[in-house]
Amino acid sequence: MKIEINRWNQILIEDEICEVLKEFDVLHCGWEQDSKGYIVKRPRKKKLVIILTDHGKPYEATINDLLAKTDEYQKAIDSTEDAIVVYHTGGKGR
Repeated sequence: MKIEINRWNQILIEDEICEVLKEFDVLHCGWEQDSKGYIVKRPRKKKLVIILTDHGKPYEATINDLLAKTDEYQKAIDSTEDAIVVYHTGGKGR
């Protein structure tokens, strides 16, 4: 499936201009690329699609891909909160 994000930040799927319903940040530990995701509406197919990028190449993702990202985010939050506790307790931790 051909997916393109053009210079006007439009999403084209198989040459169909899709409405971007939501642009959102995507975070990657230790990676500075692929930082945006999109929920788009495909008019001809009348369905919503999740678009992420991999090394700058857009692809259709699944809801499970997004759920996996929230798991990664939570692990990073938990680890950072643990580091704050270690700092505030003088190295004793929880």
